[in-house]
Amino acid sequence: LCATGPAVPAALRAAVGALAGDVAQAVVEACAESVRTSEENSHCEACLQAVALAARADPHLWYPLASPATGLVATLVGAVNDTKMAAGSRAAALAALIELIVASCEAAATDLNAMDGDLVEETAPQILPGLRKILLDFPEDEGTEAWAEGADEDANAPGDKEHTDDEGVGMLWDGALDACGRLLAHGGGAVGSRVSLHCMAAELLLCEAWQARHSGLLLQLRLACGEAAAASSGEGEAAVASTYAEAARHFHHSHPRVRWASLEVWARLLAAGLAPSRQAFDSAFESLAALGATDHYLRVRRRGLLVFLLATAEGAVLTLAHAEPLFHKVLIPQAASPDDDIRDACARIAQGFAGALGWIQPTGEDATMLPETCAASAEFTILWQEMTQVVGRGATDASCMGDQTGAVESGAIEWPHEWR
Repeated sequence: LCATGPAVPAALRAAVGALAGDVAQAVVEACAESVRTSEENSHCEACLQAVALAARADPHLWYPLASPATGLVATLVGAVNDTKMAAGSRAAALAALIELIVASCEAAATDLNAMDGDLVEETAPQILPGLRKILLDFPEDEGTEAWAEGADEDANAPGDKEHTDDEGVGMLWDGALDACGRLLAHGGGAVGSRVSLHCMAAELLLCEAWQARHSGLLLQLRLACGEAAAASSGEGEAAVASTYAEAARHFHHSHPRVRWASLEVWARLLAAGLAPSRQAFDSAFESLAALGATDHYLRVRRRGLLVFLLATAEGAVLTLAHAEPLFHKVLIPQAASPDDDIRDACARIAQGFAGALGWIQPTGEDATMLPETCAASAEFTILWQEMTQVVGRGATDASCMGDQTGAVESGAIEWPHEWR
């Protein structure tokens, strides 16, 4: 079913498409059986995943499954909202539902019989209360210490496919966030669902529970990116500015997952080329520096460094006025680390900062090999020289530690390729 697509021979594609009715019936029956027994049903989950993958592979072939006549959408909505079903099955049902909605929206561009924004408007009110409950309940507080001291590449990073002992619960939480973003993106002129999504984010951010704040920030991030991509310039800029401000208000939250999420908002928006205003960055600078240099938890500090690394690409954000506090409070202390990746990140931030101000030319070489000279003011030249010396000492310390660095290396950052 998942091997469908324009590259498949027409006869084979038609034969596979002829199975659509049987697939819909199989899913309806499997979900009914799962509800009746209230037990984990691998057959049900497999059927749901097949629908999701097939609709994603060939939306124009599979969008008719969203027709009310099949009863499939109603079944999927029921599965998503059924808290007695296994979390993995609910996650698969949500994925199948969203893929069918997206398939219908894409098909509407060429097929007048396809449902587009109407399907979003009809479905969103039925699933948003359930999605809100999912976002409120996850993650559990257990394991926070281990998570906060873990490395960024660990599988249980929020927003990067969180996992717990029950992997399906993490998949369901991540799927709920993804579903909200895609409902906004494919709603077209569906004003009702758009307003409901923004209201849900606002409600989560007003709750006292840290889980709600954590999910609310990551939800608002997705909505802001969606608005920026679809809205007019003024509306998109307003959504992004509001999201930066909301995240900044959570920089000093007592829970590390919320602080991490607030930094994740800034990092993802910067990575998307949606820079904050100069005023917003200046107001948040001291808090960002504290999070990147002195936060109690390793994962939060690393996410703070990532924000500065991405900010160096925005020449209008970091200015000469930030040089002294950035180097003395963040980069120089961290550059002494025996951790290669921490030193590498600090050196790249320093290079990016000097490069953005036109003081050095990128060499394309190892970032930890900082140029010895920098065509800057005398004050900055002193900072630069101190930075190069500290980076060199850190590298020497790391090589001297030899086998003793195993514990450090096990927690090293593996920066995503697109951020190098």
